[in-house]
Amino acid sequence: MLCLTVAMSNGVTAAAPPEVERTPLNRIDVNPSRPTEVVVSRLVVQPGGMVPPHTHPGVETAYVIAGSRTEIWKQGERDLQPGEMLTFPEGQVHGLKVVGKKPLILLTIHIVVKDEPMVRPAP
Repeated sequence: MLCLTVAMSNGVTAAAPPEVERTPLNRIDVNPSRPTEVVVSRLVVQPGGMVPPHTHPGVETAYVIAGSRTEIWKQGERDLQPGEMLTFPEGQVHGLKVVGKKPLILLTIHIVVKDEPMVRPAP
């Protein structure tokens, strides 16, 4: 089975569960006064896969490419539809689990502080 890694903005990688695949697509420096970058990724979560509760040192927006029945942390279950957007402000704890029969595919855009871990486990 393929072991995947998640690249952090500081270059450190963390192991991801095998049912979660994140592919960074682009990185852009944003704000010279507060070293900020934009990280664009494709996130695929297989049925039964989970993204544990976590936060970011910045905002995350996710665009649904292919939807599935999903349990969103502290928000309950719902069907995510293609074209739907989710936004999580800096520091907001969020996570999800795919409970449907199809993979969930998201385009994620993080605007985060550069050289800090992009993903922080929830306290």
